[in-house]
Amino acid sequence: MKMSVLKDDAARLGWIPAVLSRVMLRLEQFFGLEIFRVNTRALKAQREPAALPDITIRKVTAEELLEAANDPALELDPRFVGEALARGDLAWGAFEQGKLICYTWRATAKAPFTDGVWVRVPSTLQYGYKSYTRPSHRGRGLYPAVGRVADEQSRELGHPAMLHLVNVANVASHRSASQLGSRKVGYAGYFKFFGRRPTFRTPSARALGVELYLPRSAPPPAHTQRAGWRADAGRP
Repeated sequence: MKMSVLKDDAARLGWIPAVLSRVMLRLEQFFGLEIFRVNTRALKAQREPAALPDITIRKVTAEELLEAANDPALELDPRFVGEALARGDLAWGAFEQGKLICYTWRATAKAPFTDGVWVRVPSTLQYGYKSYTRPSHRGRGLYPAVGRVADEQSRELGHPAMLHLVNVANVASHRSASQLGSRKVGYAGYFKFFGRRPTFRTPSARALGVELYLPRSAPPPAHTQRAGWRADAGRP
């Protein structure tokens, strides 16, 4: 552990969170233990977003998603798109001159999580995953803008809150989540044990209806990512 890096983190986050994050990272590395804090964030009425010149933000149709899957630059596999649509997942995106440049997915039943593990989503909530912005359009605030529109329309569809699972070692993401109005409900996680992944959850997470699980015929984890404040946190 480099003390200079630890001091920098402590200056930003505080000593206890900085040390705790490193302790949890060591537990994950040595014991194959993955623990995530289960958060919910109420979806509130949004202020009118700032206009983005020449950009249109809306829900992406099934036909547009299947067409986008033919563009390697968007990292949308046709099989993934077909399976997501079959589950009832929805996608919102930003378009420029009719071209999809940014997207985010929302699930209302189940969704790929990480390491081949999936998350079961309570019916009243939505779970955000697999977000992406074309490299040529990053740094323009597209992902937050798409998220605001998705939040507003999700409320209209009858989903009062979002579900987020944040790795307990990711202290910075916890801070960001709290600033955006997330509240902790409980914890869930799994062990990496001789090729198996037994899962667990606290009673409060069970009461909410959140569950991590490994499908009977687990698909390859090509479309999953480390869970943080949001999936694919660094991409958009």
